[in-house]
Amino acid sequence: MTVKEYNANLDRFLVDITKINRPLYLAAKSSVQQIGNRIFQDGKKTNESIIGQYDTKHPLYVNPNNSPKSFKPEGKPVTVGKVKRGKKKGQDIELRNTVRLVGKEVVEHKTRWFANYKDFRNQIGRPIDKVNLVLSGDLQSDFRKANVNQFAEPTKISPSKYVIQLDRVVNEKKSEGFDKKYGEIFTASQKEKETFERNVNLELNNELEKYGLL
Repeated sequence: MTVKEYNANLDRFLVDITKINRPLYLAAKSSVQQIGNRIFQDGKKTNESIIGQYDTKHPLYVNPNNSPKSFKPEGKPVTVGKVKRGKKKGQDIELRNTVRLVGKEVVEHKTRWFANYKDFRNQIGRPIDKVNLVLSGDLQSDFRKANVNQFAEPTKISPSKYVIQLDRVVNEKKSEGFDKKYGEIFTASQKEKETFERNVNLELNNELEKYGLL
């Protein structure tokens, strides 16, 4: 390669870095995926410990309109047909009322009683072995800027600046609440930062090779 050809390739490389900056984009894209997997798949905080365990002590009522999976509104279970131990074989039967008495008026339940939040997640088919921040999936898709089966995307501010951000206010409040309750989750770890730097250098070398500059 002549000096003239080398300089021409260098000029093209500099134009592309200024306008597109593919190495930075690919490294940022990989970081969103890595951090998203840690949070939403592995259920780990920034320090790599598990986010936590679900509450099993406090009952709650949930409106089916606020649940990703619908269910029939019902009250707290009432045990009937209780069998005393040693008397005869049989099982207790639990019934749930679909209506309740308000004064003299019979009113249909608008919510369903659950023994605790872990019970609620279990009833709608969500993981319960450890804290999993995926309920409806909205927080995760906002973070990844993609569906769960697609590769995550960073938010482009300029060719030289990409960020990981939540666009919806409700999800910003969720992330702040989770950080306050469980400890730092959404901040990149030192390991993740180092991986990002390695990826930038790797993609930069690939780009230089593509232009015949290495």
